[in-house]
Amino acid sequence: MPLTTTKVPHVIVADDAFPLSLNLMKPYPERRLDDEEMIFNYRLSRARKVSANAFGILAAPFQIFKQRILTSPMNATKIVMACCSLYNFLISKNPALYIPASSIDTQVIERKEIHRGNWRDSASEAFVPLVKRKCKPGQLAKDVREKFCNISMKLMPYHVKQIRTYCINSCNFDFF
Repeated sequence: MPLTTTKVPHVIVADDAFPLSLNLMKPYPERRLDDEEMIFNYRLSRARKVSANAFGILAAPFQIFKQRILTSPMNATKIVMACCSLYNFLISKNPALYIPASSIDTQVIERKEIHRGNWRDSASEAFVPLVKRKCKPGQLAKDVREKFCNISMKLMPYHVKQIRTYCINSCNFDFF
């Protein structure tokens, strides 16, 4: 982990639909969270939001991402790489047209507001909600999540007051 000596595995950020595992990081359950867990969930939700925005923005001009891609994994990888390359070229030529400010989710903590990006208007069956899986995570996976939680508290202690203020009544960070 940057800025620390703590070693943690690379993880994929996930939500409650997925089981916690060594390489799949999900939030703490929403039951009586302490400050550290609440802040960890907030930060994890922000990371998920970045991924969702990136995918939604990429899917807006490329219709193929608005449905299931019925091809082999190798061809799907090529399609994704080609779309990313083309999109990077397009935004290098005209960023205001291909990534306007209104297309990205934004959050104003002071006013407790979330502004949803307009890419969501064109999202379709590509964003079908997943069914939660009941699965008890192993102790190693819980330990990894705890390490990430502890690291984030050490790196950004100034978030404590902001998050407490933001979460006075409800602490639901699920922006999706």
